[in-house]
Amino acid sequence: MAVLAVVSDRPRAGKTAFCAALARHVQGMGMKAAVLKPVGPNDDPDAAAYANLLGQSVNGAPRLPEGAAFEQALPEILAAAKRYADQNDLLLIEVSSSLSNQDAAHLAAALDANALGIAGYRHSLQAPDVAALDDTYGGRLLGVLVNGWTRYAGHDTTHRLLPSMEQAGVRAIGAIPEDRALLGVTVDEIAERLDGRILTEIGETDTLVEHFLVGGLGLDKGVEYFGIRERKAAIVRGDRPDIQMAALQTPTSCLILTKGVSPIEYVFYEAENQEIPILLTDLDTIPAMESLANIQDRARFDHPDKLARFRQLLTDHVDVGAVLQAVGLPA
Repeated sequence: MAVLAVVSDRPRAGKTAFCAALARHVQGMGMKAAVLKPVGPNDDPDAAAYANLLGQSVNGAPRLPEGAAFEQALPEILAAAKRYADQNDLLLIEVSSSLSNQDAAHLAAALDANALGIAGYRHSLQAPDVAALDDTYGGRLLGVLVNGWTRYAGHDTTHRLLPSMEQAGVRAIGAIPEDRALLGVTVDEIAERLDGRILTEIGETDTLVEHFLVGGLGLDKGVEYFGIRERKAAIVRGDRPDIQMAALQTPTSCLILTKGVSPIEYVFYEAENQEIPILLTDLDTIPAMESLANIQDRARFDHPDKLARFRQLLTDHVDVGAVLQAVGLPA
C-alpha cells in the first residue's frame, strides 16, 4: 500500500489543498485515493471538506482531539489507516500542525509512510527553516513544496529559496504561486459575516467571491469601474440604484446593498434576470467594508472551484509524476 504523510512547517501552509488535489489527480488517473486527518476536533472542517470534495466517508476515521494523549490513540489511528489503505491505491495522511515533531515523526514511522513537506511562503523563509522538516523525518522526506509565493516574489522563490533548499540537502519538488481563487468566500459566508439577508430567489449563493468593489467612491463611469473585476461582490448604498445598475451590467457574483434600503423594483428585476443574488445589510457602507476587510484571511479549502484550481496549479508547478513514482504508483 502507498501511504504519504503530508506535513508542514506551520499551520495554514496548504496541506488540505495539496491532499485534496493530489487525491483528485490520482482518482482522475483511474485509481483510488483517500485522505485521512486523524488529529483534530470532532467537528474539524477539513474532514468535512474531504468528504464533500472527494466523496469519501467520514465514518470510521479516528478523531484525536488536539492536546489529547497521542500514544493512547495511536493503535486506533493505525487500524483506521490500514482500513483506508487496503481500500485505496494511495492513502494521504494530513498530519496536524498541533502534533509535536516527535509525535508526527512517530506517526510516519508507524505507518511506514513517506513524507512530503509543505512550506508556506513568506519573504523571511530560509533553507534552514525547511531543513528542519528533513531533520524531523529524515530519510522518509521526499521533498518540500513551497506554497503560496506572493506576487512579485517569483524571482526570490526561483533564484534564492529553491536553490538554497537544494544546497541544504532538501529536494524542492516545486513552488506554487498564490492564487486569488483560493482566497474566495461564498455569498452565504458574506451574508453571515454582515448579518445580512438574501433578497433574491434566483442566483447561486455558494458562488465564490474573489474581489470586493465599492461603488460611488471613484470618478470613472460605473460600468468601466465595475468591469475591472469578475467574480466580485459590489458593495453599494441601498439608495443608489444608478450605481447598482452599473454593477449589474458587469460580471458580478453578488450585489451587497447597505443601510438597510431595499432595491427598487427595476434593480430587483434586473438582478433576478441576470441571476445575481442581492444581499441586504443594515450596516452602512464603511462599516460593511470594515467587517469584510479580513474575511478572506480565514477562507477554507472547501469549494469544488478551489479544488479544480489547485489541481491545475499542482500539475503546472509540481512534478506530480515524480511524487507518485516515489511512493510506488505509476506516473
